[in-house]
Amino acid sequence: MRMVDLWSGGVGTIEDLDEDSRFAEEFEDRFDAALKSDIPPMTPRPNLSTATMTCILLDEHNHLIWGDPRFERWIGRDVVDMDVCDQVRANGVEQLVQTTDQDDHPLILAYAPIGTARHWPIPFKIDREGSGAGIAIGALSLAHLSDALIETARAAGLTNLEARVAAALVSHGHMRRAGAHCGVQYQTARKAASAAMRKLNVSGQAQLVRKMSELVTSVSPPREDARNLLIDIFGFTPREARLALLLAEGHDRKESAEIAGLSNAVAKDVFSCIFEKMGIEKAPEIPRVVADAFLSALFARADQHALASLPGEREPLRILHRPDGSVVAMSDYGPKDGRPVHILHSSMSTRYPFRKVVRALQNAGFRPITIDRPGYGLTDDRADADDMDDLFAAGADDVRLVCDWLGIKRIDLLTRGGAFAALATARMHPDLIGRAVVINPDLLQEHCTKRSGTLGLVRTGFERFPDRIESMLRWTGSQLTPSRIAKLIDKTLKTIPADAQSLSDAESIADYQRSFLVFATSRISGIFREQRGYVTMADVLGLQDGRDWKLLIGDADPIHDVAEMIPFWRAKLPGASIRNVQGAGRYMELSHTEAVIDALNGAIA
Repeated sequence: MRMVDLWSGGVGTIEDLDEDSRFAEEFEDRFDAALKSDIPPMTPRPNLSTATMTCILLDEHNHLIWGDPRFERWIGRDVVDMDVCDQVRANGVEQLVQTTDQDDHPLILAYAPIGTARHWPIPFKIDREGSGAGIAIGALSLAHLSDALIETARAAGLTNLEARVAAALVSHGHMRRAGAHCGVQYQTARKAASAAMRKLNVSGQAQLVRKMSELVTSVSPPREDARNLLIDIFGFTPREARLALLLAEGHDRKESAEIAGLSNAVAKDVFSCIFEKMGIEKAPEIPRVVADAFLSALFARADQHALASLPGEREPLRILHRPDGSVVAMSDYGPKDGRPVHILHSSMSTRYPFRKVVRALQNAGFRPITIDRPGYGLTDDRADADDMDDLFAAGADDVRLVCDWLGIKRIDLLTRGGAFAALATARMHPDLIGRAVVINPDLLQEHCTKRSGTLGLVRTGFERFPDRIESMLRWTGSQLTPSRIAKLIDKTLKTIPADAQSLSDAESIADYQRSFLVFATSRISGIFREQRGYVTMADVLGLQDGRDWKLLIGDADPIHDVAEMIPFWRAKLPGASIRNVQGAGRYMELSHTEAVIDALNGAIA
């Protein structure tokens, strides 16, 4: 086995990079083939921090090759089952095994052929051909993610104590233990947990644990996947698995029994079996164990598509609640005394902006704010969104919600790829919107004849098969990985020098990857709706007065024709200033940052 003791910021081999290059070069053919075939359901990929993961690598004799120090602290090597190692080595199939960690928390260990670990975020590269008969053993555990859980809870508006108690409840599943962990009395912990439940719009400790798990990973384990895992790992009967999932969803024992059609006497015996097999004492422990099982299953079969680990830099996330209790995710980058500007994400990405742009705006006196639109990223969709006449208008009221919460009376808009969402926001809340700067405003398919490039192919496919848009988005989400996104960027932009130069540094590529990888969590209803809007809507309403709007159009934009963009948007925004930027491509916020800031300040040359 050839292993290199180097940390290069990524995991993979030359073979992987070649495959990613082939994927980029063949994307159009693969997309077209997928468009015409049946696409299996997409397994959502969680947003995982490496802080949730730990593993060790064993050679063919079960001797340690490499070990993450956290494995010893969390679990201990004495829990490794050598018989399971031999079984995995013999049949080449991963196994998930129940055990406990050093604190007696239930834990799921993933045993897999060592080749699987080529795609784990560990400081080793494993040669595909020389992987031999080694075994990789790993675990993902939310019980050891207290800092991220607390940060997520604070982002959702919980106080420090409420966040600490909620995070401890995820880890321990027991209110008395959570209180002891936080150094507070039981009644104090209960009051803090009750306040957290009200703020997160849940009832009961199990629902609180489940909500926290979903917020920190961005996914909820699909019911069928979770059911099968419970049967495989814990030896549950189908009836036991169903009742366990009902408890995990926050139903109490009586409700769970009624839903399952069981008498109280029968259900009592089933509940006893569930708790005994899982090695737990309280129902609030179940949601975290189910989440751990789902994450560990992804870990065990991890290829380059299974895990969507995101950059670790902290962001100023806040979770707000609409009047109906659904959530809106936003990030306020500050400073508070800066001039507010809402950076609207594109129709195919999420709220994560380019950090270079954020810093430039801050240095120019602005206060950048980003919001996931409904059905994107961490923001819940709206129940009425698909019934709106304008399929781009679903997020307009969320902008008002965020501004009201922040005490902002007027906010500027900046977008590339979100022009129709910006237009709907200004139309629905004209008193709230100041200046708006739009980079390369998009066109509805009805008004666009240009079909070149990768996005042109995608839009054409959606136009030909509008009933396949959702399945194709799921296919795309299942195929995108950080390295593949980087290769697609390189392929798409190599003929546009300004864009190629702007996206040549590691930070900008990582930011681009992050904004796209979040939709691999399977929350794509917003993307689906807006893509459907592009291909099915014949027109949109404009504004009566567009004088506060500035349009920057690159003459090398690879997606739309300048000759079509200008007349379309002049009609929608009478009086708007339009600048055709020579040599500019798609990403002018990076390549022509000063021009963007000048436009926000009212100057457009």
